[in-house]
Amino acid sequence: MQSQDTLKIMAYNILNYNSQNSNGARFNDLKVILEATKPDIILLCEIAEGQAPNYLLTNAVNAAGIGTFTQAVFFDNNDTDNLMYYNTAKVKLKSQKQIFTTLRAISQYQIYTVPSVGDTAFMYLHMAHLKASSSFADEAQRDQEVFTFCSDIASLPSTANIIFAGDLNVKGNSEPAWIRLMGNGCSHAFFDPINQMGLWNFNPAYAPIHTQSTRSSVSPGCCGGSTGGLDDRFDFILGNKNIITGDSKVKYVPGSYEAFGNDGQHFDLSLLEAPVNSVVSSTVNQALFNMSDHLPVLMKVAVGQEVVSINEYEKLIPFNIYAFYSNNDAFAGINSNLSGEFKLEIVEVSGKIVGTKKLNLNKGNATINLGEFNLASGLYTIVLQSGYYKTNCKFPKH
Repeated sequence: MQSQDTLKIMAYNILNYNSQNSNGARFNDLKVILEATKPDIILLCEIAEGQAPNYLLTNAVNAAGIGTFTQAVFFDNNDTDNLMYYNTAKVKLKSQKQIFTTLRAISQYQIYTVPSVGDTAFMYLHMAHLKASSSFADEAQRDQEVFTFCSDIASLPSTANIIFAGDLNVKGNSEPAWIRLMGNGCSHAFFDPINQMGLWNFNPAYAPIHTQSTRSSVSPGCCGGSTGGLDDRFDFILGNKNIITGDSKVKYVPGSYEAFGNDGQHFDLSLLEAPVNSVVSSTVNQALFNMSDHLPVLMKVAVGQEVVSINEYEKLIPFNIYAFYSNNDAFAGINSNLSGEFKLEIVEVSGKIVGTKKLNLNKGNATINLGEFNLASGLYTIVLQSGYYKTNCKFPKH
């Protein structure tokens, strides 16, 4: 891909933010987080009152020094609400609307890019905060909210670039709302950019991608947030097929998706508990803890004239890899729709490759014992490649 710009998108639940009471002081924590992440588009949920948007724009977003931002129109409804801030040097807002569900509205923002090179690209961004809790009734309500969303976007053309982000409150990929989003009953199918399917709730195999909670009973924090430790993947940025393949001038940048501040070593712990966070500074770690019981999710998309000209092998990755522990032994699990030769690499945070292994796999599931690599404690990336396909996952070695 040539002749392209890059946009970094953030989705963040900022925990019942109210600028008119004592918890309004958290604006400085958001400023610290934005200084560290430098997003171009900021999608927020759980804004609790109507003066917060301007307050945050002045004191956090534009105070962070990462560009000149403005905000979309804020709709102050009965519950907490969503908002988008965007860098005016890179993005313009064409239109916006609210998609009303039985609980909270899903916010739609149609934006277009201001490219330094190439053609303008359009995207539909959606920020949602679906029903919480885990009863069958709660799952059914989440599915109904997604049904309303999918019905609304049915009128968008097949060439549209669509992102669905937010606090989805799903426990795993078997939930009806998730299945619908993946295309079973939705007018546009969505994809998880990191292709991490499974039961995420309280599952250490997914520790590096959990987003909630940054707090625990030992370190409860402020403002009524959950204190369950990092053991849920509630927060997402999902893209439709065009976002994943790049067929309409916008393409997900592989490897750019992250739960910011998650070092993979705080499963069921708060960010303030040992060990020391290995991926952000102590200042940023404290700001993440203070700001919310959720971590922000980040993702980059490439935008430009040549993004449309990608080869077939760059499209949906037909396998995924994840790390997990069983009886204190570490393993890599692989789910693949391909058969053939694969290469597995273990990479340190510094980028040094410390282990490699050739694999001959059949379609289906496979398990690799990671003990043979004799790794020291620390955070690693496991990279799995077959031909031009490549994916990876984080692996915290205990």
